[in-house]
Amino acid sequence: MSEVAGGEQKPLEDVPAEADGRRLERINRWLTLAANLGVLLGLIVLIIEVRQNAALTRVSLEAERAAAQARYEMHMADPANSEVWMKAVYTPEALTPTELRVMDANMVVAMMTLEHLMTMRDGGLVDDQRVAWHVELNAPFYFGFAFGKNWWKENAIGWQGSDLYPIADPIVRNVDETFLQQYYESLKTTAAAPQTSDPGDKPASKFTLLDLPREAVAPGIVRQYVTGDESTFSRWEVAAGGVVPMHGHYNEQVTLLLSGAADVTSGDQRIALTAGDMLVLPPNVPHGYTFTEDSVVIEFFAPRRQDWLDAAGAGPNWAREP
Repeated sequence: MSEVAGGEQKPLEDVPAEADGRRLERINRWLTLAANLGVLLGLIVLIIEVRQNAALTRVSLEAERAAAQARYEMHMADPANSEVWMKAVYTPEALTPTELRVMDANMVVAMMTLEHLMTMRDGGLVDDQRVAWHVELNAPFYFGFAFGKNWWKENAIGWQGSDLYPIADPIVRNVDETFLQQYYESLKTTAAAPQTSDPGDKPASKFTLLDLPREAVAPGIVRQYVTGDESTFSRWEVAAGGVVPMHGHYNEQVTLLLSGAADVTSGDQRIALTAGDMLVLPPNVPHGYTFTEDSVVIEFFAPRRQDWLDAAGAGPNWAREP
């Protein structure tokens, strides 16, 4: 027996075989689809696990970086280290060789906190923008003083081959080298603010100049001074040949030579003073005096010479250094 389909005879026994073939083909397609879905699901699970592991690694490394920075801050809070750091901020020219070595080590440790973030970047956990943001946030506190800026410049050859240098260099170079001095002064001002009384309630203070304590701060140099909340007034008697070596401070200074004569070095300038001459020295510019005659000098500082108050009885830094 046979049947006619489209004018063509097909054996009846071939019909079940063709149906079985189509069923088998459909089953194979479903199995292939299921296999592909399984592979896709496996990839999704793998991606989720990788991201979870990356997130955990990032959290772990961030915690490690924060702990390292905390250790660095505690190290810097040690009184001996703090004294060297503040000396580098305010009077770097007075640092001894030993203190220079301490500061060099402090700056290297500061750089290591930045390099730690670069390790995270190399592992794909943070991008360059995150590194730049971190450097921009911390650079003023690491390099915001003349010593720090100079250290960065002198050590540039050691960092120029690293991936950190092109990110950090433009940021560090744009940091204001007076940042830390201004920052510390603002902290003192903020801390003192709650104690400040109404100016109208504060009485005037009267002093007799010649009754002020006389301090022999160096051979042939005697100092007297009085300090207010915002400024310091001083009188100096200096014998001929007396020398005030090069030094600097964040205070603006006005000098009046009442009598005598002196040669002044201020930065790259050389200035001769005679009786009646006045000189305004800007903040943070290194300066020094050589007195060629017995002299009497009046000096005014703003803001006040807090370093003199903190070292009461010990004389200025330039007089204490060997």
